[in-house]
Amino acid sequence: ESLLSKAPGASRVRLGVIHNGVTGLTGISLLKFDITSVASRPGRAPGDLTQNQPMNGWTKHLPKLLAGECVKYYVKDMEYINGRDRLVRMGTVFILSCPVIDVQSHLLGAVFTHWDSETDIPKGEEMTKIEAQSKSTGQQLAAAMDLRSDLK
Repeated sequence: ESLLSKAPGASRVRLGVIHNGVTGLTGISLLKFDITSVASRPGRAPGDLTQNQPMNGWTKHLPKLLAGECVKYYVKDMEYINGRDRLVRMGTVFILSCPVIDVQSHLLGAVFTHWDSETDIPKGEEMTKIEAQSKSTGQQLAAAMDLRSDLK
């Protein structure tokens, strides 16, 4: 919610967490992701808390996320059809995706900030500020995730 309040015009912020999914026919565990948390502006659909989604929707942007960089993209340009259709149903047209990286440089997931067609997408310095805030939020989330795993 804090990030949503700092992202002008954004309709929702979602947290995607990467995890070991099911074991495939080869005996290799396939990475999956869950949308575990959502904050949305009043009147905006938050979308489903999806589980065990394939990582192929992340393939194009994964190298940048692994490098600690945010990625900006239009939903219409997404290659993963199921993910694209789900986002279109929510009304999302543009996404800022920023990494959630722990202190050991492991990519734990991503923070997705969505803009719908009715709102202006920030540009220039305004978007740069949102990216910085998103990265900071990602670091805080990673620290919280690390803490929870230490308690188990």
